Amino acid sequence: MGVRERIDQALTAVPEEHARSRFEAASRNLDPFGEGTALGCIAARDKQSGRSTVPPDLVPDAIAEGPTPARAFNDVAPPEARQAMEGRLATQILDAATDQPGATWAQDSRTATRQHEDLFRQFPAARDQLQDIASAHDGIERVMRSSLGKIANQPQVQEAIQALFPTGAKGV
Repeated sequence: MGVRERIDQALTAVPEEHARSRFEAASRNLDPFGEGTALGCIAARDKQSGRSTVPPDLVPDAIAEGPTPARAFNDVAPPEARQAMEGRLATQILDAATDQPGATWAQDSRTATRQHEDLFRQFPAARDQLQDIASAHDGIERVMRSSLGKIANQPQVQEAIQALFPTGAKGV
């Protein structure tokens, strides 16, 4: 007896309304993968090749497109996948933040986090990680502006640092 026959047999044993409501309840888990949704597009397969229609390297961008795809992703993704997505979002902000004249790295990071706050509500660990890094960066900047930082930037101190730590590290 095949799957179809077993389903038909099970449905005949249950009153129609009860079977329909149970079927609908079980199908709700598939709603995030419906046609026209971000996860539906990601999960779609080419009918001829069977390959995904979205290249794997573009999947995170589709999820990070906004809070709705991110929420749908969080509803169905295992903890490991959510953690990987949080790491990718944090890395994306870190890579985009630069030390521009007049703006600090921490300011750039905070601005980017605020601009994408709706997305970071879905991935709070990424937001927390970025806030911690920005706070640490602020602390380092304060030290570098202090007397100690000015001393550390002296050429002879830089030479001593290089002699003690030949890894190519500069500054404090």
